[in-house]
Amino acid sequence: MKMMEPTTAREYGTDSLSFDEVGVPGFWCAQDIAEYFKTHHSQSDTFDKVWKDDINQGAQVLATWAYSTAQLAEMLPRRPLPPIAPAGAKLEKPKTDPIVETDKRIMEQVKGDAEKLKADLTYLTTQIGPRLTGSPQLDRASHWTQEQFKALGLENAHLESWSIANSWTRGPATGRIVSPAIHELTLAGAGWSLATNGTVKGEVIGVDAEKIEDLEKYKGKLGGKIVIVTRPREMEAPGDPMLTPFGQSAVR
Repeated sequence: MKMMEPTTAREYGTDSLSFDEVGVPGFWCAQDIAEYFKTHHSQSDTFDKVWKDDINQGAQVLATWAYSTAQLAEMLPRRPLPPIAPAGAKLEKPKTDPIVETDKRIMEQVKGDAEKLKADLTYLTTQIGPRLTGSPQLDRASHWTQEQFKALGLENAHLESWSIANSWTRGPATGRIVSPAIHELTLAGAGWSLATNGTVKGEVIGVDAEKIEDLEKYKGKLGGKIVIVTRPREMEAPGDPMLTPFGQSAVR
């Protein structure tokens, strides 16, 4: 499982950071990304997308690492801790950190208003929805927010006018390959892309170009074509795919 293979790759959002910050050795397993970016941070990022073999292997890696570390002759190195005051010494009162105190007040306010916060976020996401720049939803959300500020007693709550060249709304998108065999395609319009103004038909052609010079071979050949400008992604099939919701019965 390559457990002893170190890497200097930068990892973001690792859960080990909270341990590192207080001087406790933390670690992070550099995992194969697999299909992470196909569903992460989306409504499809649900437990039924878990690969059984992967989650079992992950548990084995962590258990093996923890056991092996516990058997080491010496503890893992720690960051230096503040010196311990001698017995009977008068301890100085720790200085108040204004930033920490402000953070505490903010967190207390958030916890105290958790239900209101949840209700507001629910309204924004379910009643107004996505709020792209220049969209009617953004305008509606701005006016709704203004009314919330007024209801809270804020003075001079107002909106300021501004303009952008164009607004954009994602419309329906459908597509199909009709020859040599029919394939229904799942499509979504790219942000700020132009509409096709009706059905567009043409030969599908893939363009293989890493730099501008690579486009020379296509000069004069793309008229009337539907052009694919990126290569198909490599799809890594799981060894034992899960086709049903995750549950204890799926773990061996």
